[in-house]
Amino acid sequence: MTKILPYEQAVHLFSLMSEYYDGFENIEKYLWESKAEKMQDYKSSLPGTSMGDMFFQDWSIHPKDFKISIHVSRPEMFDQSLELVTSHAIQHSIPGRSMRVQVMEETTGTSLGFIRLGSPVINLKPRNNWLEQPLSTKNVKMMRRFNDSSMMGFIIVPTQPFGFNYLGGKLLAAICCSHEIKTMVDNKYNMNLCHFETTSLYGTTKSISQYDGMKPFLRYKGNTESDFLPMINGVYWNRLLDQAETYYGEELVPQGVTSRKMKQQQKIVSLIVASVKKHAGSSDAFKVHSMHIAGAFDRWKGLTEKKRVYFSDYGYSNVKEYLTMQTDKLEEKKEVFARHSMKNVIEWWKNKAGTRYEKLIKSESLRTKLELWNENPEEIDIIR
Repeated sequence: MTKILPYEQAVHLFSLMSEYYDGFENIEKYLWESKAEKMQDYKSSLPGTSMGDMFFQDWSIHPKDFKISIHVSRPEMFDQSLELVTSHAIQHSIPGRSMRVQVMEETTGTSLGFIRLGSPVINLKPRNNWLEQPLSTKNVKMMRRFNDSSMMGFIIVPTQPFGFNYLGGKLLAAICCSHEIKTMVDNKYNMNLCHFETTSLYGTTKSISQYDGMKPFLRYKGNTESDFLPMINGVYWNRLLDQAETYYGEELVPQGVTSRKMKQQQKIVSLIVASVKKHAGSSDAFKVHSMHIAGAFDRWKGLTEKKRVYFSDYGYSNVKEYLTMQTDKLEEKKEVFARHSMKNVIEWWKNKAGTRYEKLIKSESLRTKLELWNENPEEIDIIR
């Protein structure tokens, strides 16, 4: 049962949240401010050197001449390098399975981008629709089959402007669907990977995604739900959490719980809603205020977006049946399975990237300035 706070305390917590959210007009401003605040505490492990030297910057190389390789990366180095190029907050402590992969261009010895694969979320509407049922933690055999067969692409981030000039996002996403990645994951976790999921980066702000037009590697399967608030960050979060736990009288969420910050924020929202609703019955003024608070939460949820969901089957024809325990044997799709080899994935990308690169050269639109959040954040486009 949710604890009920005095009305004044619930309204005070709401006002702290309002102070944060009302400063953002849209998701782009929210992401930019959150990232800029995060970078204030960024410290390189190599003082006096430019980490920018590790990222690809030779714009004279045509895609057909790229020599691409992938390497499992140490978490500390991966996260520190990724922080410079990604527009999103990084989750450093990751529950469940996780594999960090860096994509390299061997001729220059530089990084093209970052991939982090992990255990998929349990509840995903497009997956539920596709399987014709949600995953059930009570069905032990089916959960084991799903966990031993599925991974999600949580981070698929090319360096910039490599991503813009060479369709870098498509390259990294296609690599996630390659048999080489499958083999790496299978060997590390004793899996039989046949199902890959990822989402578009920015959701409904854009009508299309960089992952569109990537058949047979990725196929669009629907949109996520977006009935949640974006995370509160920085000093605003510290102040809100401290005040909420003072009012609550103890920790909102125990230590060691996964996704603890998200659950703490959800608990605060529940406290506010339950408390205001309880007190609303005592006067018309309270009822009006309760409606105002409910409307504000709905408005703030608008800062998040439904994201487009994409699946890969690695060239197998019966992944759905395999995941739902209707068969124990995966069947390869004729003429499609081989296209998921790393060699064929790279060739597919080179053809598309070559057309893109030549078009930018002809129109003199090729970008040549490396985009790093610790050097030129004001020049970085959050949503491209």
